[in-house]
Amino acid sequence: MLMQRILTAVILIFLIIVGLLKLPALWFMDVTILVVLWGAYEWTQFIPLKTYAAKLGFMLTLVLMIFAILFFNVPSIYVLAIGILAWFDGIYLVIKQQKGQLPLRANNPYYRAWFGLVVLLPFWVALNVLRTSSYGPIWLLYGMSIVWMADIGAYFVGRYCGKHKLASNISPNKTWEGVLGGLLFALVAGIIWNWFLKVPMTLWWIILLMVVITAGISVLGDLLESLFKRLVNLKDSGALLPGHGGLLDRIDALTIGLPVFALFTLLFLL
Repeated sequence: MLMQRILTAVILIFLIIVGLLKLPALWFMDVTILVVLWGAYEWTQFIPLKTYAAKLGFMLTLVLMIFAILFFNVPSIYVLAIGILAWFDGIYLVIKQQKGQLPLRANNPYYRAWFGLVVLLPFWVALNVLRTSSYGPIWLLYGMSIVWMADIGAYFVGRYCGKHKLASNISPNKTWEGVLGGLLFALVAGIIWNWFLKVPMTLWWIILLMVVITAGISVLGDLLESLFKRLVNLKDSGALLPGHGGLLDRIDALTIGLPVFALFTLLFLL
């Protein structure tokens, strides 16, 4: 099982890096549409939608929203800002679930469908905004690696040093020590990236602040997906990735981390 997880992770990271650095912008846009569409398909389990027609309708809604953004040239910063504001309600849900006081709307299928759209749409925008920014595709890899390192740091520090539970009613294995370990790993990764990219020292403080906030908020993506999975008694969002579960299980932290990273980039670095 461990070797399967490692092999899947290595292949996945290789494909992601090649796609980030080599695909033409239009092809990358098309591929990322397919990615969020599969994410939408897995999200239909959280709503939950039982029939293929209902699932297709949810996925089609997401596609139409993407096309509307492109056709009407909606500023990316608006989509990112609206998506991040919606995540504040996600924070509220996590806090209330931890207290055993989950609001009734969390069980409303229309609310869950709406939340899926405001999770996946800004994520798709963030992927393409970061890749086509003046910093080039490497900037998207920077943002993704920050979330990955936060996840890796949280896992190892939490496993060996974790004592204080972060949200035992949602994700029993997560600890506050793990969160701090993740922040440290992400910060070190940011320092290495800044040095590698020869970032001007005048920008270091804002970028490292962006790194810490991105890493910290990425934990919410994992917690919120875990919350929705618990509500419908799911262990994994799917079985697309051998040893890793579904696509959403692997991108949950990115769905909030990358929009935050992209919004900071648009506001302060471009």
